Amino acid sequence: MKVVEWIVILLLPTGLIAFLPQTFQTAEVEGGSASLTASTMGEYFNYGFMGWYVEGTGVRSQISCHYTFGKVAPLIVFGYAGMLVNQSDLGLFDWGDDPKISFWPSGGIGVQAELVEKPSLALQFSAEFPTLLSLTFLAGINSRQINREIVTIGIKTTPGPVDFLPIIPSSVFITVHPTPRLHILAGGTALWMLGGEVHAGVGYTILNK
Repeated sequence: MKVVEWIVILLLPTGLIAFLPQTFQTAEVEGGSASLTASTMGEYFNYGFMGWYVEGTGVRSQISCHYTFGKVAPLIVFGYAGMLVNQSDLGLFDWGDDPKISFWPSGGIGVQAELVEKPSLALQFSAEFPTLLSLTFLAGINSRQINREIVTIGIKTTPGPVDFLPIIPSSVFITVHPTPRLHILAGGTALWMLGGEVHAGVGYTILNK
């Protein structure tokens, strides 16, 4: 993809191109915790704008980490970095010609606070590339038998296209936690007048303390 094309996409008033980050954090926030998670996703995307159109499949790998401050009112600080590898024109840089392999990097930092306990409801605020600023609402489902969160449902928003619609829901996802370290995620994005994407995959928490 030409540089001018992705610059146009990033400047769109709908809040830019989403490409879901892989969220493996639970809605529940535990004080004094830290983790490092590696993940891989299969992804399908379909976007178009003013004569430019791209459709394809790819694989996204990501490393994410989080650290929790405080005991009474804990706050998570998190960050992630990843890369979508695909056979299409969607990329900040390419490799080869037949087939052409495109690479689209992503990354971000943010904070998360738990607003309500039992059931856990949390809010994330993040600054990312390429989505820039976004809010993510998380809801956790706990298992009484094992006394931990086993399912996390999330809704991600991006800046809206007009003043009376400052933010719009753009992505939904669900993460299942069969064990404290294993996470299975599926999600989708729909962007106003642009298209959307879906992805599914697995993450594993390498370090957890």
